[in-house]
Amino acid sequence: MAGKDGDDLSSLVTDTPNRTIPSLSTEPVFVEVARQIPGQSQTDISASTVKFAFKAPGIDPNAPPNGSDWTAGSWVTDTGPIYLAEISVGPTGAVTLAKGTYVVWVYVSYSGEAPVRQCGTLTIT
Repeated sequence: MAGKDGDDLSSLVTDTPNRTIPSLSTEPVFVEVARQIPGQSQTDISASTVKFAFKAPGIDPNAPPNGSDWTAGSWVTDTGPIYLAEISVGPTGAVTLAKGTYVVWVYVSYSGEAPVRQCGTLTIT
């Protein structure tokens, strides 16, 4: 699938280690995001919209999230080449999750594109 300029949407690269957070704790969850078009310099995505979704236990973890699953995140770093997206998870965070293991998804809206990527797991104990 190609974006509006013919670039490959797989050029959005995400990485996050699998994490464990105690259920009583509120902590940031980070995802590293880079957007590289082959043969071009790194694209600045720090002004883009970033959202997170957490697929609950018992739900197909490989099925992409729907509209109501997404919660707004923010950017921690404003210069590339790797950008750090963040969301606060826990009782006083942007997202509160029950105990279990969740598949973490990230959505970045950039210049008419809206790639969605699965990027690790989060376990709440």
